[in-house]
Amino acid sequence: MDQINLAQVQLTRMRLTGRGEAGHLGLVLVEAAETARELGAGLIADRADQLLAAVRQTFPSSPA
Repeated sequence: MDQINLAQVQLTRMRLTGRGEAGHLGLVLVEAAETARELGAGLIADRADQLLAAVRQTFPSSPA
């Protein structure tokens, strides 16, 4: 959950400054979602997926 919360902070910073690596942020969220699913935490995995979708929507040209 910490990774997801920090990803939210980073996404907000990237939106405000226009700087940062969306690809790295995407990787963090994919890993967080997979780990949550492996541990049976579906709601946390869903939150990571939602945030990943927001990253892709905000930075569509990024490989996130």
